[in-house]
Amino acid sequence: MVSISIDAIRSESTTVDYDDLSSIVYCYAEWHKVDEERILEPYAYITPQVGKEIRTQMINAFNIWLDVSEDKLKTISRIVGTLHNASLLIDDVEDDSQLCRGIPVAHKIYGIPQVINTANYMYFQAFQEISELQASSLRFDLHAIVIDELLNLH
Repeated sequence: MVSISIDAIRSESTTVDYDDLSSIVYCYAEWHKVDEERILEPYAYITPQVGKEIRTQMINAFNIWLDVSEDKLKTISRIVGTLHNASLLIDDVEDDSQLCRGIPVAHKIYGIPQVINTANYMYFQAFQEISELQASSLRFDLHAIVIDELLNLH
């Protein structure tokens, strides 16, 4: 890995070599555990506050007929919960809510930009899990199903 700082580039030259820009960006693109913790703070703040668990009850009810394996059912429940909680973060911003599940909303604590970034990050986390689940489910296009439903909900 090439270690070049933007300040070093600026001091050496007033122009940036855009042909080598990827090496400059790469040295700033490392993802650390502290970055992950920081971006997850608003999500971690709202998730312990349990709602009515309607989605979990519906998943379990449908599973009486579908008979999905326990491990896949846990993954599906986690994906649904992640998408729901991420959409709650966004919805509270859109509505300028004051409380969510009886506590102050995340965007009043962490700020709107952080909460939007966190919610989007969690959408991508959910899609990463969907991709892993898709590998074992060739009968259905899980991405298309989830995208269609997300569009219906918005």
